[in-house]
Amino acid sequence: MKGISPLRFSVAMMMMLCLSVLLIVIYTEFIEERNSYLGYFPLEMGVSQFLSFGFVLLAISLLFTLRLEKPSDFFSTLYTFLVVFPYTIYFSVAGPVSIEKYITILSVLLLPVILVFFVANLLPKIKVSGFIPDSMVSALLFMIAAAVVFYSFSIKPDSSSFSIGDVYSRRLEGREIFTSGSLVAYANSIVLNGIAPFLAFMSGMRNKKITFVFALGIGVFFFYILGVKASFLFILMAYAVGLSVRWKQLKNLMIYLMLILFSIAFLSVVELIFFDYSYLADYFIRRAFVVPPFLVSTYFGYFNSAGLDWSFWAGLVDMTKPITYVVGEDYLMRQNQNANTNTFIFFLGQYGLIGYSLCVILVTSLFFLIDSVYKKTENANLLFVSFIFTILIIEKSATTAFVSSGIFLVLLLSLFGVGKKREYV
Repeated sequence: MKGISPLRFSVAMMMMLCLSVLLIVIYTEFIEERNSYLGYFPLEMGVSQFLSFGFVLLAISLLFTLRLEKPSDFFSTLYTFLVVFPYTIYFSVAGPVSIEKYITILSVLLLPVILVFFVANLLPKIKVSGFIPDSMVSALLFMIAAAVVFYSFSIKPDSSSFSIGDVYSRRLEGREIFTSGSLVAYANSIVLNGIAPFLAFMSGMRNKKITFVFALGIGVFFFYILGVKASFLFILMAYAVGLSVRWKQLKNLMIYLMLILFSIAFLSVVELIFFDYSYLADYFIRRAFVVPPFLVSTYFGYFNSAGLDWSFWAGLVDMTKPITYVVGEDYLMRQNQNANTNTFIFFLGQYGLIGYSLCVILVTSLFFLIDSVYKKTENANLLFVSFIFTILIIEKSATTAFVSSGIFLVLLLSLFGVGKKREYV
């Protein structure tokens, strides 16, 4: 990243302050009361928390001001904005937090982004000769996606529909048909989380509208059979990244993102003023900004109360049930609740400090590899790999994202593909 502009920084800082105020208002006037039965508490803000909040706000404003120069910049910016920033506002959403616990959690969240940010400046150039044309990559992804969609449709749940009201029941029935660990479940995840967004990115970068329609159609299909909604956001965001590459607007991409989120928060307040209810706040603001800090605090609450069931060094003593279900079902007492959180908290919960350390090393090493190859080849497809991997590990395990969400496949195709070069960026 380079090119600090005082004007851009001032605008970014002002927008972040306004966004913070809007998020606090939305929570205190709407989300807290409406979700109190879930264990949502009033917000707190001591002197130490206020100072750390100011530091994070300053860091995000700087990151949004600087130009994206390498793939790992996506991680530095998006992870800080979507994981660290919400926690500094909503750290007390799951109950009062001592200053010692607050500093511990914030340190756990900040360490990965600090390491990635500094390691990225020590990069060698790694040359990987691309030999697969983008047209062949697209054709391969088309065939894989079409085959998976066709087969999944042939065994689709009886509850399949386009209704929003029965989304949860479609997901439950889908889990019974596409059982966890089965080949078709892995194939669905790879297509939905990896291939569809990659096709959307390539369509934006190459101006291939039919490819975008196909990618969006994949999202519609999986909403129909499984009630999955997040895929639409992934596909649209990937398409926007592709457009920014084609239009040479990566330098402004994060500012645009901030404008969009600020607009959503502002419209949420407008909804509350006129209708005493906000769909945007209920379905977007709460899910994107409130739930992640709630789950982070909940995980640490479980660590403190688990006794002999959880080890600081090695995590869960009994591995028969993953930590996401231990926290969701056993600690929060919610049936079939899969309490997904970001990859670093997941590994800390599942495997303790040892697992957390290995996860930090894994993620840092992957971004090190991607940045090093990009520094030599300037293959724009690697920008997408960093973007989608960041989005996925914000809400799930890095190993799950890498293997069963298609990141490994997309990374291989990007490393050995002939993508557009940096002059398009």
